[in-house]
Amino acid sequence: MGKFINLHTHSEYSLQDSVVKISDLVEKIKSLGQNAVAITDHANVSAYFEFEEECLKQNIKPIFGCEWYCNFTYGEKSQNRHHLVMLAKNNEGVKEIQQLMVAANENKYYKPIVSYEELFKNTPKNVVVTSACSLGSVGQALIENDYQNALSIAEMFKNVFDDYYLELQMHPQYEDQHKVNNGILNISKELNLPLTVSSDIHILNKEDGSVRDIWKAISWKNSFENVHEKSPTLKSNAIFNDDGILELAEETNFDINKVKTAIKNTKKISDMCNAELIKYDKYIPEFNKHNEILKFDFFKEKEKKQKKLSDF
Repeated sequence: MGKFINLHTHSEYSLQDSVVKISDLVEKIKSLGQNAVAITDHANVSAYFEFEEECLKQNIKPIFGCEWYCNFTYGEKSQNRHHLVMLAKNNEGVKEIQQLMVAANENKYYKPIVSYEELFKNTPKNVVVTSACSLGSVGQALIENDYQNALSIAEMFKNVFDDYYLELQMHPQYEDQHKVNNGILNISKELNLPLTVSSDIHILNKEDGSVRDIWKAISWKNSFENVHEKSPTLKSNAIFNDDGILELAEETNFDINKVKTAIKNTKKISDMCNAELIKYDKYIPEFNKHNEILKFDFFKEKEKKQKKLSDF
């Protein structure tokens, strides 16, 4: 069986949502004997350089991605957003994600949002896309018992993206996830769409859930008791290996063979993603020994440039 790769991972750059530090994440991946990991923070790519540096130190392959907030129409003033995971196959894929990030921030409504309208006009070609968690558009339709809509949405994505995967998640504590997983299996069969699987990482270890709930309570301006009761961090939001994912599947009485296929596909996706960030030299301004502000006559410099141009 192919080695399970964590392809849906949130770091501390998923602000007020994940408590995972980049250095700890990579170290944990290394300890599990995995050779690659993706970063898919919510609506930002701020972790990329720190993530790559840490991965290179630990001899782990970095996979650059993002989990988008999406809605259907550009400029739509609604907090009804869906999730979508995107992973860069190569450097062009990283550029496409960065370009979408600009569009998402221009379309910001509480969060940076990628509209499907924008996405289909300027479709990235160098990415792998997954249906994400139960908050994805496919998952939401299945939770609302609208299978035909979920099927139509998945077919739409299949026709738009060259590499689109349906994402299973193994959360025994979350009843709606059973409904989403079963619906995804049926859609996969009907549309001949491949499966992947993730734990949707927001914590490193199972016992860290209460730490994230405290963080959520602070950010939501609510009590820990309310947050922990209504929206507790799941133990299955930690990092897992092959055995851990299969154990979670057994807890949910899930089709183990389907999960094994999905695990193989995480390795397949990992092999497809080979982006490297362009290295930039770090320039630090020089100050004199008395820490005085260096004087810079902007107008004189501008005058010099204009003279040089006039020479032509």
